[in-house]
Amino acid sequence: MQSLFISDLHLSEDRPAANERFFAFIEDTGARADALYVLGDLFEYWIGDDDLANPFNGVIAGFFRRLTEGGTRLYFMHGNRDFLVADGYEDAVREALRRHNVSRLVHGHTHRPGRHRVEVDGRPCERWVIPDWYGNGGFVELKDGKLRLERW
Repeated sequence: MQSLFISDLHLSEDRPAANERFFAFIEDTGARADALYVLGDLFEYWIGDDDLANPFNGVIAGFFRRLTEGGTRLYFMHGNRDFLVADGYEDAVREALRRHNVSRLVHGHTHRPGRHRVEVDGRPCERWVIPDWYGNGGFVELKDGKLRLERW
C-alpha cells in the first residue's frame, strides 16, 4: 500500500511552474498511489465553494475528480496558511504525540522539511515535515510502513 502526503502547494494562476508540477504529480505519482492526503494550503487563497466557478479552480477540482475515479482515495484537510514556529512548538508536537499515543506525526511545512527526531516520555518519536511547493518542493510517501521524503 502506498500513501502520499502533500501540503502547502499554494496553487494559483500566477504560479504556472507549481501548477504544472501539480498536474504531472497527480497524473503520474498520485495516480499510482492508493491514497493521497492533502494537508492544507492547496490554493494560494480560497474564499469558499463559490470559488469553484473560477475556471482555474475548476481545473484543479477536475484533476482530483479523475484521480479518485481512477481508484486513489483522497483525503483533504483545509489549511490556514499559517505555520507554527514559536518557542512552544516542540512542546506542542510532544503533546500531540503523547495525547494520541503515536510515535509519528506528518504535517505541513514549518520551513524545516524532513524527518525530525523527538523524544516523548523517554520514547523515540519522529515528525515528518512536508516541504512547500515553492522552489524545491516535494512530498512524503508511506510505502510498506516506511516513510520517505521525495524532493523535486
